[in-house]
Amino acid sequence: MSLSPIARIPLLLSALCLDAPLVAVGWAILLSNSKHLHPPTLAALFFAVWAIYLADRIRDSKTDSTPDGETVRHQFAEHHRGLMIALFILAILGGVFAALSGLQTETIVAGSGVATATAGYFVIIGWRNQNPSPRFLPVKEIAIALCFACGVKIGAGTPHFVEWLTWDTLALASLFLTNCLVISKAETSRDRSIDPHAFFATSSTRSELWIVAPALLTIVLGLYLAFTFCAGAGICLITCTAGLAWINRWPKKSASGVQAASDGVLILPWIAVALS
Repeated sequence: MSLSPIARIPLLLSALCLDAPLVAVGWAILLSNSKHLHPPTLAALFFAVWAIYLADRIRDSKTDSTPDGETVRHQFAEHHRGLMIALFILAILGGVFAALSGLQTETIVAGSGVATATAGYFVIIGWRNQNPSPRFLPVKEIAIALCFACGVKIGAGTPHFVEWLTWDTLALASLFLTNCLVISKAETSRDRSIDPHAFFATSSTRSELWIVAPALLTIVLGLYLAFTFCAGAGICLITCTAGLAWINRWPKKSASGVQAASDGVLILPWIAVALS
């Protein structure tokens, strides 16, 4: 089935790992209310997230087997590994340039902390992949959601840890957790052989409630934030959650495009920022 040019955009962004950094920067700008924007901080956030996702994609592309349910983004990485490595180097250089362009000390410290936590996550997951086992909680997805939410808060101009203990941070983490779980559910077939720590890959009896619960929490927090903090952020949280709920109902034959669509939905804040 041929796709329209507009429908191809999320797939292209996903293939080049550009969707995640665009999501991070978009939410950072929206949560900052455009009052405390610091271009070097946003640039550093963009390149840091891009480098992390490129590194993860390059690592995945090293596999010698082709698992069931192989996705478009992984096929692209396997066939264009040299390009992905070149983009990774570009992201590292961009991050260094951004850091040298006027990042504040507290931003560097906070960013280094989140980067260390993310690196620790990769090390632990790599080590645990040797002995995967079912678990009650979606530990991997929670870790990704928390690190991503904290990175967004740094980009929004709140580099101090105590400033992350807010409802908007919880709302972001809940939204990103919902996103991760929707993707994990869609890519269960692939994850069982390549990414055994993905939540839905560790058991065949996972309930939809694991997706419904964080989605409902995001909606509740979105309503609260819409009336108390930032109407645009609250509306985006609710709209993105509705989009993820719709994508979660896609048939299995569409599973290979779920990640691109899910991350594409989270780019919605850019529209809110453009209209504000």
